[in-house]
Amino acid sequence: MPKYQFFKRSSDGQDEVCYLCTDHARFLPDREQLLAQGFEVAGYMIHAPDEAVAIERFNAEMACPLLETPEGPATSNELKWYREVVLKYIRDKV
Repeated sequence: MPKYQFFKRSSDGQDEVCYLCTDHARFLPDREQLLAQGFEVAGYMIHAPDEAVAIERFNAEMACPLLETPEGPATSNELKWYREVVLKYIRDKV
């Protein structure tokens, strides 16, 4: 099953999110390019049969993110980002 890595960056108060399939030959160069453009890895690798399911799982994960990461507790910036994502997700559902 393919794995997808999501990336995010904030610009002018707007979050940009994109993703790459790790199975593609250009994954590593494309990943480095995104990181050089200021994107950060968002969440964990997502195993999904296709892009649509990966996006759905990413959105669900961001609506209820884990506040504890392997690097330690979430920072205030991460919590602020999670809050914005959750509020946007709720607004989209209402």
